[in-house]
Amino acid sequence: MADPFSITVGAVGITTAAIASTLQLKDLIAGLSDAPTDLQKIHANLEALGPALSALESISVPDEHALGSAKTEVEKTGLAKAVNGCGSACEKFKVKLEKWTKHTSKQKMDWRDRFKVGVWESSAIQKMAVQVETCKTTVTLAVASTNLLVLNRMSKRNAESDDRKVELQAQMKTLEGELQKSIELSKPLEADREKRREEVKQALTEADEDDEPKLDLAMVELAEESAVLEEFQVNCGVMFTQVHSGRTGLVIGDVKTDEGGLAIVGLPESVIGRINARIGNVTTAKNAKAFVGVYDKNVSSRGFF
Repeated sequence: MADPFSITVGAVGITTAAIASTLQLKDLIAGLSDAPTDLQKIHANLEALGPALSALESISVPDEHALGSAKTEVEKTGLAKAVNGCGSACEKFKVKLEKWTKHTSKQKMDWRDRFKVGVWESSAIQKMAVQVETCKTTVTLAVASTNLLVLNRMSKRNAESDDRKVELQAQMKTLEGELQKSIELSKPLEADREKRREEVKQALTEADEDDEPKLDLAMVELAEESAVLEEFQVNCGVMFTQVHSGRTGLVIGDVKTDEGGLAIVGLPESVIGRINARIGNVTTAKNAKAFVGVYDKNVSSRGFF
């Protein structure tokens, strides 16, 4: 039973249906003998998701007020959306996988099913692999960031020793590095997705009518994969900023441009309500330009300047 002042998965918006769907897909893949490597990777990440979610409930907070603050931190990380989205995807993928492996027994994967999974359905499997991996990583990082933010607040409130404060500061700085690394590691996935998108576009120009529906579906799956990666990067960026803010305090002071200077000061629309920030006075000199406030994802610094 969870501690009275611990975070439960339901309290932060994660549905039982989503968790059940991830477990069902994990069990289905586990029952496929000699499953292809891509399916094994999906299984491994789903297997790691359970302990990661359990770790969320192991975060201990001292009182109800601190519990409310911790829940707010978790909600900002995008964890619930990532898990619920993954659960929905797992439910749909399970139905497809059962259809794709209808000839397979527990002892051996049928060659027809292996070919179908490995070749014809590779786009759907790649999308699923990305979604499960980014979900697992989001949960792991969200738990780590929330736990450190809780401990940091408790340390300040309880006036703990300087050594303890230094230790927490070091752990938070290390996590900031891990979050930056996670964003960087997702970029090759973007490049790979773009390469596959161009391949599908080329195939569409040469396809006959029978192949077009499948290629159109592949384009949809690639677009969905792109959205998953974008959301993951936003989540990591939010967590980085929250941890950095907790460690150093995120305050953008007064900004003044020199003559002819350029400046963008603010936050993207996608993180509003998820990052706490204060911005001082912003002034511009002759022929200087500045963008201040909230901007959407379509804003280009090149286009602005």
